[in-house]
Amino acid sequence: MWELSQAVPAKVAVMGATIFGATLAAPFLFAGFGLDWGWMAPVLFQVGWCLAEGVNTGWHRPAAIPKQLAALQLPILTGVVALCVTFASLSECFLTLREGGGLGEGSSLMMGLGFLIGGLGIPLRQLAIRTLGNRFRDEVSLGEDHEIETGGIYRWLVHPGELGFGLAMLGTVFLCRSLVGFSLFLVALLPLMLIRVRRENQLIRRATADSTIILE
Repeated sequence: MWELSQAVPAKVAVMGATIFGATLAAPFLFAGFGLDWGWMAPVLFQVGWCLAEGVNTGWHRPAAIPKQLAALQLPILTGVVALCVTFASLSECFLTLREGGGLGEGSSLMMGLGFLIGGLGIPLRQLAIRTLGNRFRDEVSLGEDHEIETGGIYRWLVHPGELGFGLAMLGTVFLCRSLVGFSLFLVALLPLMLIRVRRENQLIRRATADSTIILE
């Protein structure tokens, strides 16, 4: 059972989310935009996601062994690309607001879609994290004595964490009304996510040696 004591302490999560949010908001505030919903929405969305991830992610996790079962390591590259998508999207949002682009009808629609898509992605990812508990990890690997999860959200979805991550990132892009961010998502982040899913499927097949467990 996933207990609060196994999660990152709430004060650490709050501190991290606050620092992250201040970093994202600083350019808009220094540029004198004021409390404009056009930039506050994506920033607050990212802060909320950061906070939820911090509170739910395991603090202590068993080592990923046996090592020969570890698939291609992608967390750093995926994280860097995700940050690039986020900052590119926020930069485009910044430039749009600086040039006087307000929230027209099209912008409001995109932001609504962003909240809808991202609002599905974050809870989905948190359900996956809480179901796995301290077995949740960023690298593509299996921990010591880990069983293949088939309960909880995994009863209906094969890769809920990855799907939730993708929806949350796409929600961020829509909230920022960013064509650049959307392009980066399609050509860089999405392929990395698909590679991770493929590697996870390969790892599970090798770890179980069971032809009936094929998650493709």
